[in-house]
Amino acid sequence: STAAGVMHLNASSDVSPPPSGAMGASRGVAAWEDVRQKLQDAGFTEGGSPDLVEVWVLEAMLEQVKTAVWDHTQNRIRLLLQLPNMIRMRLDEYTRVMSATYTMMAFGEALTARPAILRGTVWSTSRDYFSHFHRSKLATLQTSMESDFWQPYPAASSLQRQLASIQEIRAYLPSEKGGVPARAAVSFP
Repeated sequence: STAAGVMHLNASSDVSPPPSGAMGASRGVAAWEDVRQKLQDAGFTEGGSPDLVEVWVLEAMLEQVKTAVWDHTQNRIRLLLQLPNMIRMRLDEYTRVMSATYTMMAFGEALTARPAILRGTVWSTSRDYFSHFHRSKLATLQTSMESDFWQPYPAASSLQRQLASIQEIRAYLPSEKGGVPARAAVSFP
């Protein structure tokens, strides 16, 4: 008999799938056929101990549900992380979203004992976010450097060499001949 999704094997019943709404029609039937086969392989037959079978089937169902819920949750989070507006968030907003995502990943990994497939999405989202973030900050710096009035400030030659090693600043330093800084446009990828 079936009671609240828990199966009993006795002389008058057989293992049958739960209602289709519980796990999805085709996946549910396939999962129950797998459980039924495992029960038969383990030596459980009709008339066996209902308590042992009930616990074993309940554990199998819970494991499948945990995995299905976690996979669905990861897919929903992945869709949110791939929204185009993610790269335009302020840094504090982005940090909060990533913190919540990492908390969910730790929970899901502990629940299912499987690594989160979401990690790849987090990596690519972070790469895109920080690429946009740095490009935006460098463009702001470039605009500021081009529009502000600059006066030469005497500095040691070692500091000038260090500054010259920074590609984005090089165009704004005085030339080695002591001339006015070249205001050449700096391109950002």
